[in-house]
Amino acid sequence: MFSSPRPSSSHCSSVIKWTSLTQLLFLVVFVLSLSQNDAVSPNSDKSALLRLKASFSDPAGLLSTWTAAAAGDSGHCSFSGVLCDANSRVVAVNVTGNGGNRTSQPCSDFAQFPFYGFGIRRTCEGSNGSLFGNVSSLNLISELTELRVLSLPFNALEGEIPEAIWGMEKLEVLDLEGNLISGYLPLIINGLRNLRVLNLGFNRIAGEIHSSIESITRLEVLNLAGNGLNGSVPGFVGRLRGVYLSFNQLSGVIPWEIGENCGKLEHLDLSGNSMVEKIPGSLGNCGRLRTLLLYSNLLEEVFRASLGA
Repeated sequence: MFSSPRPSSSHCSSVIKWTSLTQLLFLVVFVLSLSQNDAVSPNSDKSALLRLKASFSDPAGLLSTWTAAAAGDSGHCSFSGVLCDANSRVVAVNVTGNGGNRTSQPCSDFAQFPFYGFGIRRTCEGSNGSLFGNVSSLNLISELTELRVLSLPFNALEGEIPEAIWGMEKLEVLDLEGNLISGYLPLIINGLRNLRVLNLGFNRIAGEIHSSIESITRLEVLNLAGNGLNGSVPGFVGRLRGVYLSFNQLSGVIPWEIGENCGKLEHLDLSGNSMVEKIPGSLGNCGRLRTLLLYSNLLEEVFRASLGA
């Protein structure tokens, strides 16, 4: 009787090593799948909102309904200013302040700069307080991967907008008007491919309007009014619907390029800057233009007949 050959110790060692490796890989994949599921769960949205609340000072209790006691996976959907989709994922955060009790630029002053029906609020009537803190806390907002609208106007948020916000893929409205935001517009924007409204008006943003804004291909409304921006007006703004760049430190001529691709342009506000020379005749190509505000500049007092045709 012949006995079957015994496997060599090296062969057994290889089998054990392979089995151990397979088990380890399975464990890693399992853990990763759990972490991915948690990253997109309603509970993770709730956690991000509660951590955001904790990062702010809220003396008036604007976020008083944001509590851990909210029951169930969809409890955060009842938070004031929060809107969820059918899967209890957060799609909008909208908390309007009252201007942060600033005497130099109170909230009521903003009503003199209307948005002409674009649906963006211009007053903060009805708000009883403001959120105070550093805008860097909005890093937490980037964890809300289904978010379409981030609107925190007329609060008292200071500092620079974190890079994570500029990388959000599904965001359609970024509205931080009337805060105390400083810093510069980014040189490179890696996200915001679906952004339609960028409203950073009446903050403390300085520097130039970089071509990075042009990379936001779906952008319709750009409000950077009331900041400290300098340099020239970029020609690409002609492709937008609403452009509000008033009360900055912009200089130079109004670029001819604005009128070369302005089929959608309805509102162009460059007032309160240091624009020089003539109003370009190319603006006569903007058939949908309803308002053109150029007062308080250094322009030649010549208004081309083609603009009024």
